[in-house]
Amino acid sequence: MDERSKSRETMPELPLHLVIVQILVVQDKHYLLIRRSAEEDYAPNTLGLPGGKVDRAVHLDHVLEETARRELYEEIGIEAQELEYLASKAVHVRGIAVVEVFFRSRLWLGTPRIADPREVGAIQWMTAEEIRSDPQVPPWIQEIVARAERPSTNAGHE
Repeated sequence: MDERSKSRETMPELPLHLVIVQILVVQDKHYLLIRRSAEEDYAPNTLGLPGGKVDRAVHLDHVLEETARRELYEEIGIEAQELEYLASKAVHVRGIAVVEVFFRSRLWLGTPRIADPREVGAIQWMTAEEIRSDPQVPPWIQEIVARAERPSTNAGHE
């Protein structure tokens, strides 16, 4: 038995988390929200942000940023030129421990469109006020937009 196998046997079981990256796309004081496709297993037909999970097989530097770029391109057809960390939080969804990481993108190439209709049913631009007052917008999106609206040089740290 090699050293690596021995260390796995003696290593205590560690908690595992699914890592999700979500991106708040901003243009002219409007935020891009997606309506999830009716085909989605989780939360079909609900408002959300573009994003998705970090792939298990990926071994990259800047894995969170690369995941964000990949998801933006796959879902809405844009190429992020900059990403700014906004926040992260741990939640439980359907009994699964999830770490959500939020980025903001204010600079990208392309025109947002439905690039994958199996994931995205619609795209809509909303102001912060519209997001705050629309009962269809989930509270977690309202919270991340409120954080993005705060005047700060580093929105991710209080």
